[in-house]
Amino acid sequence: DGQCVFAGVGIPLLAATLGGLTTWAVAHNVIPGLTPFTAMSATMLATFAAANIVESSLFGMIWASFTRSKAKAFALGAGFQAVFMGTVAHFYGLL
Repeated sequence: DGQCVFAGVGIPLLAATLGGLTTWAVAHNVIPGLTPFTAMSATMLATFAAANIVESSLFGMIWASFTRSKAKAFALGAGFQAVFMGTVAHFYGLL
């Protein structure tokens, strides 16, 4: 009948994106030397969040391509972000 069905394709993508965003939000508020969200203006926080949503979505596409499992996709997104934030914080001497 000519219809294209993408049932469930976006679910691992959303999970990987949320995994990365959750880790980013927690890490950004607990790593000393990084500006916590409460110290940002509404405009800065909205801009910063939007940029990180785009970044996490792009990386989420990569991590979601490795699995169909929501839990594994979430773990891949969270794990990558944790390693990335830890590396950057260590490089700048924040940890």
